[in-house]
Amino acid sequence: MKTDSIQHDAIAIGGGSADELIHELIAVMYYHGKVQDLVRTPHYRPTLAEIVTYPAESLVEQLRSS
Repeated sequence: MKTDSIQHDAIAIGGGSADELIHELIAVMYYHGKVQDLVRTPHYRPTLAEIVTYPAESLVEQLRSS
């Protein structure tokens, strides 16, 4: 089954600022968001949270090509 929703019940991120990265993903998950929603979310630069958009952009490209 193909899906572009973030459909996980848990996030595992470690490190000194993991709370900021986890918060970024939880906000999208709460609203049953898709990776495209994460990519389109405005991010002030530079922030640590915007780093999660990099793999999300890669996922969007993969979804477009499939």
